[in-house]
Amino acid sequence: MADSHPILVISTNPADRFQLREAFSNYGIVSRHLYTEVDSVVANYLDNFLEHFLAPPKLVLLNLDIAYQASLSILACIKQHPLTQTVPVITYGQHSAQTVVKLAYEQGASAYLVKPANWSVLVSTILNNWGHWSLLPGVQTLN
Repeated sequence: MADSHPILVISTNPADRFQLREAFSNYGIVSRHLYTEVDSVVANYLDNFLEHFLAPPKLVLLNLDIAYQASLSILACIKQHPLTQTVPVITYGQHSAQTVVKLAYEQGASAYLVKPANWSVLVSTILNNWGHWSLLPGVQTLN
């Protein structure tokens, strides 16, 4: 079954969920949103849902503001799972400490972006950068 949800967002912020869904829909992309701060929930999701029903995401957005250890545990879970270990993970946050960002890079994060006031700007940046590298085939990017 083809996956029409190539982006997985992991956050506990309901506003992020709504605003990201709206921003991605402007580009014809429907994102999946996993509302958790527990790495075992992510592991269970990857093991039981993705393996049986959907293709793995082509891009993961992970909110580092979830909690210090929780966000790093979730990142480790994503990078260790066979379905997602090569998937780029863009971390973002508003209050993320520099040490957390550094640890995220050490654990395999592809990028860190400061959470903007306007999600459309961040989504445009993500799609322009990652879309050009063919991670999201068929996505219209702005030049």
